[in-house]
Amino acid sequence: MLLSDGEIQLALESGELVIDPIPPSSSMQPASIDLRLDSVIRVQKSDTAGITLDPTELDVNSYIQNHTMEMDIASPNGHSLKPGVFIIGKTVETVGLSNRL
Repeated sequence: MLLSDGEIQLALESGELVIDPIPPSSSMQPASIDLRLDSVIRVQKSDTAGITLDPTELDVNSYIQNHTMEMDIASPNGHSLKPGVFIIGKTVETVGLSNRL
């Protein structure tokens, strides 16, 4: 479902869309809200490139703990994302949607 900025604002006011904490008003775009990346991410360890996993036996939490490392990107240098490498990140904001949305 695509919502305009006005519809997003109405959904926020009615409680159909909950964002906590509410991002700055400058984050509202014509059909979206910009969310902020938290300062802690998880980066793929170099020795895990090209591994094969059986999805029927995958324990996601275990995989994340064993094959990624935590990195704080709040430093002035941040983090450069290289081709072929993924990160796992979370937003500063928590988002909740009604069943309609």
